[in-house]
Amino acid sequence: MVGPGGAGKTRLAVEAARRHRHAYRDGAWLADLAPVTEPAKVGAALLAAIGSRGGTVFEAGNRGEGDDLDVLVERLRGRESLLLVDNCEHLIEPVAHLVAALLSRCSGLRVLATGREPLAVDGEALVPLGPLALPGPHDDVGQARRAASVRLFAERAAAVRPGFEVDGTTLAEVRRVVRGLDGMPLALELAAARLRTLSLPELADGLSDRFALLGTGSRSALPRHRTLRAVIAWSWDLLSEHERTVADRVSVLPGGVTVASATALCAGTAVPPAEIPALLAALVDRSLLHLAPQPPTPTPTGPGADAPAFAPVSPGLGGGDAPAFAPASPGLGGGGAPAFAPALPGPGGGSPSAGPADGPSPSATGTSGYPPSADGRAPSSSGRAPSTSCGTRSADDRTPAGSGRASSGSGGLPAGSGRASSDPGRPPASFGRASSTSGWGDSLSARRVPLFGGSAVSGVAVPAPVPGRYRMLETLREYGTGRLVEADELGAVRDLAADHFADLLARCEPLLRGPGQTAAVRIIRAEYDNTLAALRRRCDKGDADGAVSLALNLTWYWQMLGLHSDAAYWLGEALAVPGGGATPDRDCARAIHLLNRIGTRPGASAEPAADDRARIREVADRLLAYPELPGPYGALAALPLAFLRGEGAVPAIVGRLADGDDVWLAGMARMFRAQFAENAGLLDEVRPEVEAALACFRQVGDRWGLADALPMRALLRQYDDDLDGALADLREARSLAGEFGPLSLGDEVFGDLRWIDLHLRRGDTDVVSATIDSARERALRANSPETRFLVDAWEAVLRVRLGDLDRARDLLDGAERGLYADPPPSAGARAFPGDHARALVGSARAALCLQTGDTAGARQALVRAYAAALETGDLPNLSLVAVTVAALAEARGCPREAAVLLGAAARLRGAHDRTDRQVRDLTRRGRAALGAAAFAAAYEQGWDLDARTATTVVDPARLPG
Repeated sequence: MVGPGGAGKTRLAVEAARRHRHAYRDGAWLADLAPVTEPAKVGAALLAAIGSRGGTVFEAGNRGEGDDLDVLVERLRGRESLLLVDNCEHLIEPVAHLVAALLSRCSGLRVLATGREPLAVDGEALVPLGPLALPGPHDDVGQARRAASVRLFAERAAAVRPGFEVDGTTLAEVRRVVRGLDGMPLALELAAARLRTLSLPELADGLSDRFALLGTGSRSALPRHRTLRAVIAWSWDLLSEHERTVADRVSVLPGGVTVASATALCAGTAVPPAEIPALLAALVDRSLLHLAPQPPTPTPTGPGADAPAFAPVSPGLGGGDAPAFAPASPGLGGGGAPAFAPALPGPGGGSPSAGPADGPSPSATGTSGYPPSADGRAPSSSGRAPSTSCGTRSADDRTPAGSGRASSGSGGLPAGSGRASSDPGRPPASFGRASSTSGWGDSLSARRVPLFGGSAVSGVAVPAPVPGRYRMLETLREYGTGRLVEADELGAVRDLAADHFADLLARCEPLLRGPGQTAAVRIIRAEYDNTLAALRRRCDKGDADGAVSLALNLTWYWQMLGLHSDAAYWLGEALAVPGGGATPDRDCARAIHLLNRIGTRPGASAEPAADDRARIREVADRLLAYPELPGPYGALAALPLAFLRGEGAVPAIVGRLADGDDVWLAGMARMFRAQFAENAGLLDEVRPEVEAALACFRQVGDRWGLADALPMRALLRQYDDDLDGALADLREARSLAGEFGPLSLGDEVFGDLRWIDLHLRRGDTDVVSATIDSARERALRANSPETRFLVDAWEAVLRVRLGDLDRARDLLDGAERGLYADPPPSAGARAFPGDHARALVGSARAALCLQTGDTAGARQALVRAYAAALETGDLPNLSLVAVTVAALAEARGCPREAAVLLGAAARLRGAHDRTDRQVRDLTRRGRAALGAAAFAAAYEQGWDLDARTATTVVDPARLPG
């Protein structure tokens, strides 16, 4: 049984021997080697343990080592016994030789040994012992209480503080303690004992200096087992000089160790680079490092091929964010970014139009079912993309190894180990700082390895390790960095690490925009915490230019994975470093920082939000004045800024990029033009831009770019009555996006909303219900109430369609209480997706009122929805409200007015919506009431309006009564 100090090896081994003692006819014996210091005394210690009077330690001085072996064989041969040899690590060689000799000569003997490294003898079956299972970051009280680490801590805490319980008031601090101590049993017991004199919050806060906090233990224990520091120091003392050097230096890495990073950190030492792989393997053997498990491969889950795109993601920066550049409002008719925060596209981005779906196409003049457009704007159907299977992926890669959960170091982002918290004011960890989660080894509760021979029984699957990637427990890391401080080497080692990861990122960053992007994403994700620690080091050291350069190299990775809060926090930190002149790079960093900050501060007051918008326009003037933009991040900043500057600035920068020689930048520029044309209801401009963007991304092999552009084409196909083609596009986009692993929770919810809209139109109510449940769960975990209200509104739409009006009413009541809470949100707080949610909720409320004959209530709801839609600056979103205004006009006996409003709604979205059920039903009833020709003429009257006039015409306050 192997594991680090404090893992509970002795206790578990003794308990295992006690439970299995009856399986051995001649009994079980315990030999504790902790007090034995000389190799020659090992045999005597075993003789004393089995009760041989002539074999005590005190009487064995005149006997040789061979004599001890012969006596042991004489005592044990022919017997069926279990010998528990405890604490072998400091005598590993003599114990291994003695055990091997005994086993070869005593057929009935079984040995259970404990130590920090294997004996490495024939027939040895390893039982790696590591941390106890930790509670998940979102577990409720009941789930957390079942976690082994919480059970142990709570039991020991109750022993020193009677009445202690894990409940709603203590769960957060208990979670901090058990995760901060890696779930290690000894550390948890020492921490619980401190509750005699400390409050639980004081204990949790004190973990920043855990060795001082946990400096006392059992008086009956050996000195090296009495305190946390002594336990770890014992492990370090057993290392060779080169092993200690490597262990000390890799302790600065919060995100795991590779041969390359260990080699870089050992530069300038006596450790030969060629020995690094063997030394890392030796540290694994000695339980100071562990192999990081491999993240699970994305596999389809959920109801059929149309399951939610991703499994739930644990929170963290980016986990609960609305996209910082406000992607075109998903599920609300498209477009939809606030005017001051234009959208950068993201995988699965874009924006489905809202409203009920399905039903037969209405018949009207022309084969399309709608009046033909005089200006040729009626959209045409496009070809279909081939369908591909969709991949999903579990996103909580941050959970500890050994409990069937993937470790963060090989594909996830461990909480507290390099990422900033969801509180923008809380600094993330840097080199040497403690992280709250880090897995080690395989716990018995997960692996269920049999103690006495045989093969492992079935249990929780243990992930296969990623070859050559290792992690160190946070408590061990803190001890190692403490040794570097004592040697006055910590700063130099952190500098080596910062340089190594900055160089690695500089090599990977260009690969993010071509066929190598999936491999580059995997590398950056694996080294993400280490890279953020490198950025923290450059900030702390006052390297202004180095910090900005490193942060800029992360900007596209942040954008791809929706880590907008990370971008806002870290760019802010880099820009806050004193020094550094005004350069295009710094202006790019400032612009991207402000754009991300606005998108992730929906609760900001009006004054800071207005100040940010003013700063954006100021930096836009400077940035767009440069004759040439630096790197791809220049486009990342300049494209949204160009639209903020107004129409006059758009052709200069966007046109230059769209028609330039850089194919990838051309694809991005065309996607920007498509996004903003869709937002303005100019779908005739969207079509060629989307097709051109798809061609560019296919040419350069950018799968993420394809995953971004395909949902926009799916939207066009929805309008064209090509739902199969739209579904094929969304499936392909989802499959491509799934290759990059989990997105932010907010981005995943928005992707779910697009699928909800499409399946509503197809009539797939079972799939819609399942997707709504998944989306709501993600929105709750993202701590984004307004996003949850979007999901609730969509379910209300479904419930109204199914006739479940009571459920629809309950959903809308809750959403309205949250969206219109007192005091009302300030102008600066009405950020994406708040007004989009208000528009959709108001429209759904009006539909509910119309079902019950309450036209006055419907009008009141639409007045609020119309005001919210105007705030978004999103014409397709306003079109959604306009369709329900048409339904209200019909209910009031004004069929011609309803037809005009339907045409005006089509003008606002820029297309005739051939698959929206509400539009179809209104069209069918309008033709019946007015006649086909009169309906077509009224509809055409609305369609022929310009956007500004159409916006005024659809105002529900204009309706009589």
